[in-house]
Amino acid sequence: MGVFSLTTSSSIFALLLAVEVQPRPAPPPRAVPAPYPAPAPARALSLRCRSALSPLTGRRPPGAAPARVRADTAGRLERYFCWGDEPIGLRGVGGRRIGLRLAVGPEGRVRDCLVTASSGLAELDRAACRILIERAELTPATDARGRPTWDSIDRSILWPYPPPVYMPPPPAPPPPPAPAGIYRRADPARSRVPLNNYFSSDDYPASALRAEEQGTTRFQLTVGPDGRVQHCTVTASSGSVALDTATCRIIRSRARYLPARDTEGRVTTGTDRGSITWRIPADDRTMPDPRIDLAFQRLPRGAAPPRPLAAIERIFNQADYPDEVWALEAAPEPTVVAFTIGADGRVAGCRTSRPSRIAALDAMACRTLAERAAFAPARDRRGRAIAVRTELRIAWGAPREVPPPPVIAPPAPPPR
Repeated sequence: MGVFSLTTSSSIFALLLAVEVQPRPAPPPRAVPAPYPAPAPARALSLRCRSALSPLTGRRPPGAAPARVRADTAGRLERYFCWGDEPIGLRGVGGRRIGLRLAVGPEGRVRDCLVTASSGLAELDRAACRILIERAELTPATDARGRPTWDSIDRSILWPYPPPVYMPPPPAPPPPPAPAGIYRRADPARSRVPLNNYFSSDDYPASALRAEEQGTTRFQLTVGPDGRVQHCTVTASSGSVALDTATCRIIRSRARYLPARDTEGRVTTGTDRGSITWRIPADDRTMPDPRIDLAFQRLPRGAAPPRPLAAIERIFNQADYPDEVWALEAAPEPTVVAFTIGADGRVAGCRTSRPSRIAALDAMACRTLAERAAFAPARDRRGRAIAVRTELRIAWGAPREVPPPPVIAPPAPPPR
């Protein structure tokens, strides 16, 4: 309460003011939640020394060395952060940069933290300050006498990205089980020599000669584990029963095979296919054996080339030549064919790369090579059978007359 008194005179006015003021009680301090937990001693030191050293103002005493990040963190404060440190509501957030000013105490620990450039997420900024106060260990600043002292440093950190999620590929489906009792043959049955070598002109059936029957017999063979032909089945008839019967009879009695082997290397039953062409030569003319030039293309280094199991020029029979060849007086132009000798020694993919002028002759060359030629396959430096692309030049001969058989004169009588 206040009491006022006013006194006046004729020449002097006096004013007396007496004021009695009762002190107003101070309001209770308002609780402000801290943005991050901080140790009480560290907070007190930071407040006590701020006026003298100003750790958050960027000024340091003259001659003092600044604080720096320790060498074991490679100069990066991001080493103190781990995946999963972000607040629960911000899981998966990464790649945000935060600018910070840190107060570093004489012991090298972060005592205060001020956000100078926000990431745009207040919770993430507070989490960054909390982690550095709890974990960061820095080399403290030193004064002019080399004693540790307070300092402030400006740094920016890049909040780490979450680790990539590895999704393993789905497992491959298991292969279907092989049927019981059936083996995938690793090596098919192969004839030791071309099948036409088992035939001669003397094998021509007399009944077929009298009836002037000729044609091509195609067959399928079943070869036993001993390499002998067990069964012969005619798949395409020549039109003559005598020629078909003679074909199977001769092959069953004369042909010898390298038996087939299963995936475990054991001999087993195999199959083979082939054809024999029966033809009666016209006008008693014959074709000489062609000249063969064999060249291997793109043979790997250190590999052994394939080699024919029998002379290639002997696989062409007189009956194989088309009628256009027999009418020629000179030799036809050479034929050049290209094909692949597979790992099984068989010819595949035959095509004419330089044809002669007789299309039927070129087709006969590829057909005969695919049906009758047999090779020991090429092998690499480790001894494994490999496929090789091959080019073959066939120089055909000219048809010529069959010379008459020599006349053997009876021996002269002895002189008397």
